Amino acid sequence: MADLKEVYKAVNEEQALKALESLEETWGEKYSIVTQSWLNNWGNLSTYFDFPPEFAA
Repeated sequence: MADLKEVYKAVNEEQALKALESLEETWGEKYSIVTQSWLNNWGNLSTYFDFPPEFAA
């Protein structure tokens, strides 16, 4: 769970994508359904970076 938090707590999309890639490297074999779902849906999941950080609270 801590590795997944690195994805959605990232300050920008680039950092989040790097964290997601790291998550895939670490957990992809064991939890391939989860990591592939995030990767396949990244276009939709990453839309929260379109908004200023003050809206995240």
